[in-house]
Amino acid sequence: MAPILFGRDRELRVVADVLERAGERGGGLLVRGPVGIGKTSVLEAARVRAAGLGFGVLTATGVQSEGGFAFAGLHQLFQPELAKMDMLPVPQRDALRAAFGMTGGVVPDLFLIVLGSLEILSEAAASSPAWTFPRSPRPPSHPGRRQLGQSF
Repeated sequence: MAPILFGRDRELRVVADVLERAGERGGGLLVRGPVGIGKTSVLEAARVRAAGLGFGVLTATGVQSEGGFAFAGLHQLFQPELAKMDMLPVPQRDALRAAFGMTGGVVPDLFLIVLGSLEILSEAAASSPAWTFPRSPRPPSHPGRRQLGQSF
């Protein structure tokens, strides 16, 4: 159930507009503001609305204690989709597994990690549009911001 938000009608209209058009042309939304202003509540309302519209919803929450782990947020975001790694070409699959600490060895080229991530998002969106909710004090750097012309 979405939280009841007072004084956020404008923000909720923007969220509704982005979500209603995202299935046709994709979309994105960045929620910024000072600590305690209600960003998390707006994101939760957006998550509930997206799920209600039939979007597959992937969420991750950045925490300061994981700041030193390069791919912790991406791993958390993809947790429900990790089985899809098996369908990736071997270099992308191995890159993601190494990045997520699922195998030993050195983390390979960032390009392979991003490419594999985009493939997983695309596959997840094949049956229904996917909406990602990374929550972090920094602007999102997840691979979704690079995919143009495709809904997920």
